[in-house]
Amino acid sequence: MEKRFLRSILLSVVFLLAFVPGFAMATDCVVTPKSLQMNYTTMPKAGVPIDFTLDAVSSCSGSLFYFFTYIPDYGSASYDAYNNWVNMMTGTQVVTFTPSNTVRYTFDTPGYYIVVGDVMPTEAFPAVRNIIGTSVAVQENSGGTGTCPFQATGLNMTVTNALNGDVVPGATVTALGQTNTTNSSGSASLINLPTDQDVVVQASAPGYITQSLQVRLACGQVQTQGLALLPSGDAGVASGDIRVILTWGENPSDLDSHITGPKSDGSTDRFHVYYSNTNNNGSGAASDTTIPCWLDVDDVTSYGPETVSVNKSGSSYVAGTYRYYVHHYSGSNNIPTSGAVVQVYKGSQLIRSFSAPTTTDASVGDNYVWSVFEMTLGADGSYTINPVNTYSSTGYSSYDTTVFRNGVKLPSFIPEVYQLFMSMPAK
Repeated sequence: MEKRFLRSILLSVVFLLAFVPGFAMATDCVVTPKSLQMNYTTMPKAGVPIDFTLDAVSSCSGSLFYFFTYIPDYGSASYDAYNNWVNMMTGTQVVTFTPSNTVRYTFDTPGYYIVVGDVMPTEAFPAVRNIIGTSVAVQENSGGTGTCPFQATGLNMTVTNALNGDVVPGATVTALGQTNTTNSSGSASLINLPTDQDVVVQASAPGYITQSLQVRLACGQVQTQGLALLPSGDAGVASGDIRVILTWGENPSDLDSHITGPKSDGSTDRFHVYYSNTNNNGSGAASDTTIPCWLDVDDVTSYGPETVSVNKSGSSYVAGTYRYYVHHYSGSNNIPTSGAVVQVYKGSQLIRSFSAPTTTDASVGDNYVWSVFEMTLGADGSYTINPVNTYSSTGYSSYDTTVFRNGVKLPSFIPEVYQLFMSMPAK
């Protein structure tokens, strides 16, 4: 029905153009349009550019003239297929013949439009034009940035075990009604998703706690993202351990988790657990029992996870203030564009989630630190998590870093983030 409707419209367009004054027949060669396609995956919106590509064949040599027009207001009282043609280009576009030519155009208002493409051997219009067209229903733009062309957008998820980093094959990944299953590499792809918006992705697998996270889909790109699942039978899940799980995309290749907090022996020194001091005895427990925390896994090859566990000391938690940071250790891209997500679990319950904040500061790059949150933990397991969500350089130019390297502590008024990251050991 729709095809017959469009065919009737285009036949009427051809009939009307045949009587437009000033058109002259070109007989020296033949140019035949083959198709006129729109580049979008969901319904077009007002204010969002659309690419129209005209494919053609020609027996001509030299340049051809491409011309794109549209008729507005189809179906309204002001519709006029004879007089209301609107040029979608600045004049005609002269190019050496290629099989296709593309124009990008933005409709400012919603409505129904008939878009027509011409390709001609001369600048003079023929009396009867061999045209091709398509209909466009432009919707009102109720969201998004209005700057993203509708292009095919995909999401490639890598699902892993949060406690050891192993991939999880056979996991079910779902977003916006689409579902796929992870392969032997723990990866699953979803395609043709709407661009330039936040999408909730869920992953589930037998023996794991189902998890969801929010992913920002980049404009017209395939977004890569890691997602880590906690094993449902883990002893720490049953005892109420606090897990902080970091996942991200393909780049940077290495983001690192850092957590500081109080020791159980009552000393004033704060522990610092990270890749060089994992405090992991290799069996999912603390090597130094005065430190109620360890690093379960340190990922260096994209996606994560980087997981730290905070457990009880005896029958109660070690009360005090815990601070969590993410450091850009190596790899291209930066934290704001990495897709980094930090999720905080207590037992099997997700209690907070943080996404790397965007920033217009172009200096946020290699070796920067994302200060994510500060948690006040009570001995009974009560907690308050306050977001920090700031970026810092890993240097503090007012102080000589060799002093820190030699084991002399910097003055206490210097923020902890600078003291931690002024001189990091290599992996």
